Amino acid sequence: MIGEELEFGAFIRKKRLENGVTLRKMAQIMEYSPTYWSDIENGHRNPPGVEKLNMICEQLQFEPAERDHLFDLAGDFNKAAPPDLTNYLQDPDVRRALRTAKSHNATSEMWKDFENSVIKGKSK
Repeated sequence: MIGEELEFGAFIRKKRLENGVTLRKMAQIMEYSPTYWSDIENGHRNPPGVEKLNMICEQLQFEPAERDHLFDLAGDFNKAAPPDLTNYLQDPDVRRALRTAKSHNATSEMWKDFENSVIKGKSK
């Protein structure tokens, strides 16, 4: 499902339908009108905030990779960073590290190595 090139609303709609949740039921769960929820699924409204995105993930039983993808799609929709990372990006050390990586043209392989070192460091 993640490999598909769906936009934010279409991704949620597909997952909602896979879980057998009607549009009306999803709107009720999310405390939106059915029309408003339909607008979100059809790409006519911005994605909701982090709290509501987390509710979507919980209600539609997203796997961790699907959750990350949903947040990425929400950021893409708004032409911004994924909303689950915006507070993290406020840290000056994080911004400095990202700018250093950018100025040194960090490759995907370098980022994977960095990710693995973070994971290994946490498991100690």
